[in-house]
Parts: sequence; structure tokens; C-alpha cells
Amino acid sequence: MEKYSRKDFLKKGLIAGAAFAGAGTLLSYCRKPADEGGADEAASQSCNDTSGLAENEITARNDANYVENSKTPGQTCSNCNYYTQPTGGAYCGGCQLLKGPFNPIGHCDLWAAKA
Repeated sequence: MEKYSRKDFLKKGLIAGAAFAGAGTLLSYCRKPADEGGADEAASQSCNDTSGLAENEITARNDANYVENSKTPGQTCSNCNYYTQPTGGAYCGGCQLLKGPFNPIGHCDLWAAKA
């Protein structure tokens, strides 16, 4: 068995600790805002582009009182039964009842718990 001096042990321990800390820092930047509770970052994303919608579709969205950032605890678009997950790396999802993009942390009066 090879013997290590105290100096070698401490040096290798410090190097390993720095590597773990660095890896943790790098991995923390790889998270998705909505999945990890990054509400501040998610709140900066906008899903209000209604340029491709007809007037009646915009009216229905407004009548449902859609907001980009839910004020109702435990009720967000991402945990609504009608929410459809975004595709192709997009941030905004969809809705089975309304047209247009919807923020995962948004809310409207049509919210229903996932079945």
C-alpha cells in the first residue's frame, strides 16, 4: 500500500473539493426555469404574442383573465389539466381551450387541476 504524506492528502482533498464545487456551479446553470422554481427568470419570459390570433381568439383569452404570472398559489398553467407542454425548445406552451402561447407560470379563470 502506498503511503501519502499529510501534505499530499490535503492537496488532493483541496483539488477534489474545488472540482466538486466547480461542477455544482456549472450544473446549476443547466436547469430549466419552470422546473427548478426559477420564478424570477421565468417571469422575464413573455408569452403575450397574440399577433397570429383572430380577434375573437384574443377576446376569449382576455375574457378568461389570462395573466403571465399567477397570483393564485398552487395554480399555474404548467399544472393545469388543459396546458400543453412546449415543443422544439420553446418556452411558452399551449392550451386545449384557448389559442396562443401561454407562460408556464401564468394563470387564467379556466384553470383545472390535472386529472
